[in-house]
Amino acid sequence: MQCYLYDYSSTFKCSASFSSYPMEDVAHADDLAAVLKEFELWLRIKKEQLGCRFRPSKSSTAIFVTWTDWDISTCLWDECRRKKIAVPNDILNRMDVKAVFQQWIRSNRAGQKWRGGLVDALQLVGLKFCGRPHCGIDDARNTARLLYHLLSKKAVPSCVVKS
Repeated sequence: MQCYLYDYSSTFKCSASFSSYPMEDVAHADDLAAVLKEFELWLRIKKEQLGCRFRPSKSSTAIFVTWTDWDISTCLWDECRRKKIAVPNDILNRMDVKAVFQQWIRSNRAGQKWRGGLVDALQLVGLKFCGRPHCGIDDARNTARLLYHLLSKKAVPSCVVKS
């Protein structure tokens, strides 16, 4: 699922140019309440199709994966609170791949600290970023590629799952 969210704030033009989203797509997009409702419908269908759930209790558990937790824990929470919209419960079960990557680097590089973005992390493991940085769908796909790489190295401890 990919959709644009209309931003009524004064930062709209700045964020649109930063993210390279087509301004005409964003200008005609739905508001947050409509997007979250559509998202929950899409997610319910996907859960039924895949036979999974977002509660860490069974092998069929699914989890949201993000590159940093900032978008959900700060942006989405604050915006939903401001607009008096409920945050979808399933989003509460999530993993910050940047935190996993930093932990993996420390354990594999003799305690080396790493500071960088998704593009840098991909390059460090020999992968190339595909698409446009800061485009939600492209960032999501690249985060999934990095997570797959980390899983193949058995680098994902259970302690990084947030719920």
